[in-house]
Amino acid sequence: MRVALIGAGSIGGLHAQSLSADLRVDELLIADLDLPHARELADTHDAIALDPDGAFDQGPDAVVIAVATPAHGPLVRRCIEAGVPCFCEKPLAAGVGESVELTRLAERNDSLVQVGFMRRFDPALLQLRELIGSGALGRVDTVRVASHDHEPPSEQYAAGSGGIFRDQLIHDFDMIRWVTQSEVAWIFAAGAIRALSFLERYGDVDTTVLAFGLSSGPLGVLTGTREDGRGEDVRIEAIGSADSASAGLNARTPLRLCDPLGVAADLPPYMDARDRFADAYAAELSHFITAARDGGDSACTPRDALGTLLVAAAAEQSLAQRVPVPVTHAADLLDTA
Repeated sequence: MRVALIGAGSIGGLHAQSLSADLRVDELLIADLDLPHARELADTHDAIALDPDGAFDQGPDAVVIAVATPAHGPLVRRCIEAGVPCFCEKPLAAGVGESVELTRLAERNDSLVQVGFMRRFDPALLQLRELIGSGALGRVDTVRVASHDHEPPSEQYAAGSGGIFRDQLIHDFDMIRWVTQSEVAWIFAAGAIRALSFLERYGDVDTTVLAFGLSSGPLGVLTGTREDGRGEDVRIEAIGSADSASAGLNARTPLRLCDPLGVAADLPPYMDARDRFADAYAAELSHFITAARDGGDSACTPRDALGTLLVAAAAEQSLAQRVPVPVTHAADLLDTA
């Protein structure tokens, strides 16, 4: 296969490593508007450096999009219109309206578009999803989520990130929907700036607590911060009438346990999301390559991604208005006459 990777930044470098190691990828094109940057990454992975237009001119069999959010929508549209399977890092597009348009276009053309919510490939989360889905936990009453990044973002990054809900916690919103196999019915968000004073200029926060209700009945709480001094902390717990289960609490979770029982191993904490979900990042891209080559299904469709973005949009509204907000679902926007 000839695969074009659009974007030679940090996440592009991670995907370049996976793609160059995949024996099904015969030719890897690495494209970026910053051509010297593309050449630098291409030289590391025995790939061909081009600008984005040049990459599309080569007629790739699949495209992986790993650029800044504002460019996601136009590139996904270009892939759909060219009939090329594409993998796009989250979000599908910068806004809800554009996401709705792209979802309709992808579904009308029966296009393979996979959005990069890598946690769907994390083994612990897969097991938790199966436990909930099989009824092994009994009636799930509450869900608890912790999402705490290790290193805070720079002002340059934060200014264009879309805010804590669309940038960081959107992964948690997707994780909640996917693991519980239920939609978020309503959400209430409170937030504060505890460390990054520049966020006030962008109407953003670095610390948040959210309460939510799922359409299947459980209530939940999510805590999120942009900075965790010890490491990357991402956990989810489901508390049920028959059993309870946790994913993400292990010997590398950056959490000091005061209980004398502790945990068994003394291992370094996770340093960032790429460390915490390293295997999941590789697995999601492998799934996409298989689907693009053999005609399989997307692991996260545009409709899935739109549903998650709508949770983030409701959280933003709740934070601004300081009230619980009902969550619009993708079907409400897509399946109406």
